[in-house]
Amino acid sequence: MYDQFAYWLYDHDLKKTIAFEEKAKALAAQRHKQDTFFLQKCDIALGFYYQKDGKYLKAIPAYRNVVLLDNQTKYAINAYKSLAYCYEKIYNYPKAIKNYELVTSLLDKKTPQSRDNIISHFNIAVISLSIETEEALENGIKHIEIADSLANAAQIQKGLLYAIKHCHAELYNTHLTLDTLKSYMYFEQAYELAKELNDSVGMWQDIFGKGSLFNTTNQDKSIKYLEESFKFIQPGDSLSLYYSTNDLGVTYGYKEEFEKSIDLLQKSLTYLTGDSAGVGTLISSFAETPYKERLLYATRLLAKTYLKYYEKKKDPALLEKSLSYFSLADEMIDYIKVNSDEFTSRLFWRKSSSELYGSAIRACYLKNDPEKAFYYMEKNKALLILEDIVNQQLIGKLGLPEDYFKEEKELLTAIYQLEGQLKSSLLSQEERDQIQKELIDKQLILEALKERHRVPKNITNPIEIETLASLQERISSNEIVIEYNLSLDDGFGIYSNNENGYVLFIGKDNVSFHEISNLSQLQEDLAALIDNIKKPFKTREDVKRYTTLSNHLYERLFPSATLRNDLAGKKLTIIPDHTLSYLPFEALSVSKDELTFLITQNEVSYLYSNSFLQNTQRFDDNDPSFLAVAPSQFQDHTLSQLKYNGKEVESLERYFTGASLLNENSTKDQFVSLLPKRNIIHLATHADAQDEESPWIAFTDDKLTLNELYTLKNNASLVLLSGCNTNLGKQEQGEGVMSLARGFFYGGSQSVISSLWSIDDRSTSEITSSFYDNLSNGQTKSEALHNAKLNYISSHGFSEASPHYWASFVLLGQNDSISTTHTYWPYLILIILIGLIGMYFLKKSKSKGKKN
Repeated sequence: MYDQFAYWLYDHDLKKTIAFEEKAKALAAQRHKQDTFFLQKCDIALGFYYQKDGKYLKAIPAYRNVVLLDNQTKYAINAYKSLAYCYEKIYNYPKAIKNYELVTSLLDKKTPQSRDNIISHFNIAVISLSIETEEALENGIKHIEIADSLANAAQIQKGLLYAIKHCHAELYNTHLTLDTLKSYMYFEQAYELAKELNDSVGMWQDIFGKGSLFNTTNQDKSIKYLEESFKFIQPGDSLSLYYSTNDLGVTYGYKEEFEKSIDLLQKSLTYLTGDSAGVGTLISSFAETPYKERLLYATRLLAKTYLKYYEKKKDPALLEKSLSYFSLADEMIDYIKVNSDEFTSRLFWRKSSSELYGSAIRACYLKNDPEKAFYYMEKNKALLILEDIVNQQLIGKLGLPEDYFKEEKELLTAIYQLEGQLKSSLLSQEERDQIQKELIDKQLILEALKERHRVPKNITNPIEIETLASLQERISSNEIVIEYNLSLDDGFGIYSNNENGYVLFIGKDNVSFHEISNLSQLQEDLAALIDNIKKPFKTREDVKRYTTLSNHLYERLFPSATLRNDLAGKKLTIIPDHTLSYLPFEALSVSKDELTFLITQNEVSYLYSNSFLQNTQRFDDNDPSFLAVAPSQFQDHTLSQLKYNGKEVESLERYFTGASLLNENSTKDQFVSLLPKRNIIHLATHADAQDEESPWIAFTDDKLTLNELYTLKNNASLVLLSGCNTNLGKQEQGEGVMSLARGFFYGGSQSVISSLWSIDDRSTSEITSSFYDNLSNGQTKSEALHNAKLNYISSHGFSEASPHYWASFVLLGQNDSISTTHTYWPYLILIILIGLIGMYFLKKSKSKGKKN
């Protein structure tokens, strides 16, 4: 009865409709024998009512319940489709696409020409325009072509056919997929359909689309179409006014008529906010507007247009305006990102912010504002993993039952395994669809588990971005922190900063801010050096070539002769960016005349960011017990036998107490069970962080993947990964390398020593033995590694002293010492016993001599 009454009320009072539907569901749930079908009916209705009320975060759990009750009923497909729509509305585009793709895979089999199926393919294409990566746009083109083909075969309504044609045109109207002829053709087809339908909005969309199509290639033609588009805008249609005005501003920006451009861009903001939208009111307007993505786009555009205008006119007021809009855009991105709970969605916004921060740092450089530049550099480094770690720490303090963590781990493991399976190229489409469905269902169960235990979706405490002043206060007078930013945008737009990088040299009492120009050449030189560094020297010509190239990069990355002289003898903490993460700076030559490694004058360590260190740093007094893993042979016969890795463990055992898993005992399960209790983790085994399906670490019986590693907690002060390529992985713009080291940090590690390329296990054993000796004598982790490398270089000649053998290992994270519990006491007892025995026999010998 309540359900029917709610349905009747829908056209009259939506809030009462929701109240009665909630009552109907509550009563149905209390029944001894529950009617699953009726409960699904209530949830699908409740989700729909919430959705209509714009309460998408409430609609999502309702739709989710439908699937979790029974994912095979007629309501389930509707729920997946509605979930996709709600995720789209809260800017969680990756999840939206996954759900729409699931719907299409289900409907393609049952009713391929149905309106629901065509619309789902169409919606995937529309969302791809918002994501605007090459991969997403190619996927969008694939789905719009399917939608177009199905629509023509099904002879659907002209209104939907129009939308498909228009979307098809837009997909060829981006800088990544630009095809002027195809785009114009589809705009023409869509325009004719709009005329037949007497649809002025549709006609506006296509005239406007033609205007945006030509704004980079023919500005006069673009302006003609955009000005014509205003004729089709209906009174009160503020969104269309925004689009036409904004794009007109963009086109004048390309013409470098900046005053007109800025006037139009600011005017476009008023159509979104309803007022003059001054800088001071934009954030409050942003929180309330349903057009958050558009408002963010317009704000970023103003920041970049003011910056370009400044570079032409050199008026400081224009630079101040630019910086104020960059700051606003930064706040807007934080607002959107914090409301996206899935990593892939936050990663999408991370990439978007990375390009913004590169231009903002440029503005800071032009103003000579290292303090603000430092802030943007810090926000552009590994922020997602930091947020995840801090969130895990907060969740750990909620007092949740052990059952929650056990179930969460099981679900995450299953999700990661399914994600790994989807990366296989050997799957049939049917198998892929089935795995995708299982993946979505597991994610829904995980969401329900978190809601049931009231786990907060987002970080309750904001991440503290370290300030330049606080960093200078805590570093020593003998330390220099060097932070890089490589502004690798795609070169498109009114303002591009894809050829300029920046570096801050931060000392206790001074800061030096420098620009690195011609990044494309730097990338080429860097790739050439890394290729060289991975090979041992064979001839004097190899050394000469390496010296020239590495010194050239040294001078590019340390761009001041005075600065280079001042660095001698200092401890360097380097925060690299993008491909610089693959470079061992200590292997650069500080001289162009003869090979003189930077390591000979500087101790070098690395960080994700200063903020990462400050938010995750802890000071342990734990007993430094170790867990060492050294398999010699593997059940996976593609992995070669390791002969010298046992020596690495022997060196560890000389200085610390702990557990060693050797040969057949070095199993994955043993490692997982012992991992949480150990302070030093040493893995002397094969690994591959660049595996396309999933990075892994090998044990004698199995492999541990990076995704599995994310589910494991550890309490390690130090992890040493002496496998090959353990610090490599997929590079995510603005976030860094998705390496195995990252997995250990996520689990709780304070610092990780990992490798940048395939390494020789004999030289590795020498370096690690020396490292643990130094560490046991109270040296810091960085100092111990630094001296171990120097010791190796000094004790080897020519080819064996090549950086190939010693430079692969890099320390990332907290640089402290480890208090040691030496294992010398058994040796001391033995020495004392030998001494006592010796004294006894000596005394006895003297006694005999006297008698004689």
